[in-house]
Amino acid sequence: MKKFAAVVMIGFVFFFAVSSSTGFAMDEKERAEITGTVNALMNDIISAAEQGDVEKTFENLSREGDALYYLNDKSYDAPALLEFFKKEFAGMKSQKIEPAQSRVVVFSPDAAAWIANGSGYTVDLSGNQAPFSFTETWILQKIGGKWCVTHYHESVKE
Repeated sequence: MKKFAAVVMIGFVFFFAVSSSTGFAMDEKERAEITGTVNALMNDIISAAEQGDVEKTFENLSREGDALYYLNDKSYDAPALLEFFKKEFAGMKSQKIEPAQSRVVVFSPDAAAWIANGSGYTVDLSGNQAPFSFTETWILQKIGGKWCVTHYHESVKE
């Protein structure tokens, strides 16, 4: 199943890369602007997650039926993903998320990906600290003038 998910993701990224390279002429200034916007959005998402604010963390999550979200080999729709994280965050006093590497891939003026890996830790309600490492891919599309997350894939190792 992991291989299938990886193949699907690579195909998805390749599709956007090919379609953007053949259909959109973007200069470096436009790419830098989009990269800055996506990085700022992801910094806000990380900050909200560290504060345990599920609604703010996922406020840009697309609620469309065709949006796909995956966490540790399990598929979710938007309501199920929010419910999962509400339970996770309710059991935490705090958490720290530290991307070691991240990059933005701009496919077009209206589509980009944020890819990262890193580490962090959670502190449960009893004060016990648990380290974790992660890798993530977020696909964002500009819909109605707003950047929305239309795909999210995260793998976490505790």
